[in-house]
Amino acid sequence: MSTSYRPVQWSPYKQRYDLVVAGGIGVYLIVFIIAGKVALGGDHAVSDPILLLRALGTCAFGLLTLILCIGPLCRLDRRFLPLLYNRRHLGVATCAVATLHVLLVLVWYHGFGIVDPIKSLITGNRAYTSASAFPFEILGVFAFFILFAMAATSHDFWLKNLSPRWWKSLHMLVYIAWALLVMHIAVGAMQSERSVAYPAMLIVSVVLVAGLHVTAGRREVKRDRSGSVAMDTTEWVDACAVDDVREGRGKAVCIPGRGRIAVFRHQGRFSAMSNVCVHQGGPLGEGRIIDGCVTCPWHGYQYQPHNGQSPPPFTEKVPTYRLRIETGRVLIDPRPLAPGTPVEPVSVDAPQNSPKNDADPFFVGYLPTPPAQAKFTKRNVAGIGIAGVLIAALLAAAERDPGDAVWAIDEPITIEGTYIDLPYPMLLTADSAMPTLLVGEGKHRIPDYDGVLVGRRVRIHGTVLHRDAYRMIEVADDPAALVMIESTNPPNMPLVTAPEQVVSLEGEIIDPKCFLGAMKPGEGKTHKGCAILCLRGGIPPMFAVWAGGRTGPPDCFLLVDRSGGPIDGEALTAFLDFVGDPISVHGAVGSLGPLRTLTLDRNTLTR
Repeated sequence: MSTSYRPVQWSPYKQRYDLVVAGGIGVYLIVFIIAGKVALGGDHAVSDPILLLRALGTCAFGLLTLILCIGPLCRLDRRFLPLLYNRRHLGVATCAVATLHVLLVLVWYHGFGIVDPIKSLITGNRAYTSASAFPFEILGVFAFFILFAMAATSHDFWLKNLSPRWWKSLHMLVYIAWALLVMHIAVGAMQSERSVAYPAMLIVSVVLVAGLHVTAGRREVKRDRSGSVAMDTTEWVDACAVDDVREGRGKAVCIPGRGRIAVFRHQGRFSAMSNVCVHQGGPLGEGRIIDGCVTCPWHGYQYQPHNGQSPPPFTEKVPTYRLRIETGRVLIDPRPLAPGTPVEPVSVDAPQNSPKNDADPFFVGYLPTPPAQAKFTKRNVAGIGIAGVLIAALLAAAERDPGDAVWAIDEPITIEGTYIDLPYPMLLTADSAMPTLLVGEGKHRIPDYDGVLVGRRVRIHGTVLHRDAYRMIEVADDPAALVMIESTNPPNMPLVTAPEQVVSLEGEIIDPKCFLGAMKPGEGKTHKGCAILCLRGGIPPMFAVWAGGRTGPPDCFLLVDRSGGPIDGEALTAFLDFVGDPISVHGAVGSLGPLRTLTLDRNTLTR
């Protein structure tokens, strides 16, 4: 504690606390990434940024769950108080992890496109009327704003200037943030992942948080009832027996309609004050007398027993109460006096109750930790760490196999072929009957060459993406990356459009660049925002159909309009809300050589 504001007062205990938190976060992320790479390696590996993104997201959610469990655990067993003492540090660390998660989402899923990343994140998915397709991103955005506001106001400067009441109200929004994150995962990752790991994580979190709070709440109600005193017509109420309060200790007495009053015994004399610490509402009645002052068990704030004032130069004050002793009983006048009002402590001739061996050690973070308390804390921190490692390994190992898509980004190639741009820019090569899609860097189409290159032989420099028989080239962002090497039309165009066949299919509208290897996984609900951004930028839309679930390779159809041309403009906008969702469609199938096309009727799309 200090009378002046400092960024952080690094006491030895805080240093150890923060080192353990930082080390635990680092171990969790490392274990998650290693386990993910071991479970799915080679061409089936999840993209490194996505693996890190999910490690950060699950870590932040796990830390927030831990934070919400600490409070009720301390109510059930005071030995957990060392975890509470610097809980704000844990909250700031949680916000830092969440911030990295959000930044990576913005860069990886919503960057490199034609729309500002923040705008893309908020407005990309507009399916607010669909339960299954609801934009889970917006839930995460609101949760992040709450966590950020809490972290930004975590310093005692804000607690003092906002007032404890408003500060506490603001920080109680943590429950709203946690609930939003539960829904964020439920309507996000759980819609794409097939493993039971994510549902299990959510169920355990909800049961743990709710169960601990209900259990602690019932115990508090029971404690109030057992410590409650009867009111009568007189102004004094019988609070407890003299021997119920041990020397140097307090006892919380519940008076109906008045709340809890803390009675303390110090040097054989009794005093009473409000049970609520003005710092963060800690239970003063569970505190101790240290250096002649009532010491809050939560953060060590101190008050003098006879007047409820913090020792100078501190200025905190709590209401005090008048006491008297009659026939071995402590009587309280339940009418509170103004905060800081001096009240002469009352004496008693009964022998003081002060055992030499204290089996119930009292923890204050700025004092040496009692050995028994330290041992208990170390065991629990080790248990939390082991649980975190197991959770990281389980979640990472349960990641869905994204398939054998490959982006040979480290192996640029130079290739020649015939350039066509209907329905989309493609290259016909001698080594493959399947046309190769051409796209630009990032989430953009290649430049429009105004028909100059159509039917011409060209040389292209770029990188290859491929999955099964489907291939794409990302053309380098260089004028020399696509050049015409033969100006005459070839005598025979090898691309032939086959007759159409009307079909009904079930699958998903995808952006083929990510699906063919730019991102893995490159489909599903979590990829929806990125896919929308890619298609807006001119990446040709495709429709993927998996036979017998998603275990085998998919059949992909290039989406075209009724005339066989590209889907763009208003026609594309009409399909965007359905991108990334499991849908059934009715349309006509044709082909451009081995590459099949699909013409969809927007009115037949059904989730």
